[in-house]
Amino acid sequence: LKEIVGSFSGNNYKTFIRYAFQKSKAFMFVVCKYDGNSSFNQKVKPLVRNLSPYEIKKRKDKRWPGVITQDKRTYILHFYKCCSETEDILLASANDLYDWNYPCFPEDLSFYRANGLCWFYSITHEQCAFLESEEPDDIRFMKKNLGLEIRDIDSLSLEDELAQPFIERL
Repeated sequence: LKEIVGSFSGNNYKTFIRYAFQKSKAFMFVVCKYDGNSSFNQKVKPLVRNLSPYEIKKRKDKRWPGVITQDKRTYILHFYKCCSETEDILLASANDLYDWNYPCFPEDLSFYRANGLCWFYSITHEQCAFLESEEPDDIRFMKKNLGLEIRDIDSLSLEDELAQPFIERL
């Protein structure tokens, strides 16, 4: 596991999204039910509606890449096909990876390879991003094209469940 340190805003965001869509079969984000917050629902519902033709699946869960929560709220994980239409929606919707956060957007954007392995994930409310990938191309891209720093994380310091790669049937 590697932590990615640096800015994912502006051109870096756009360049990253284009790269992620080339390397991924699917992306996922989390919608939390925040006690009927109508301003949140008014912003998120149109986005989810625009993406709905490309939805692969959705489910309620308390666990997703990098997160295990015990709180009482309902979390819905939405998985979408990576294609030019969904890429355009993500590019037009935000200008920073960490924009994908309550109250304006769903949270914790992540990307999955064709084999179902989550290779990149974010914990947006903490402004953290991580590479599960050991592929040299991904590391090189983050460093050279985006100017980001890549730090190894000792998986022994994580909870056992969080230290395991996240694989999803797509």
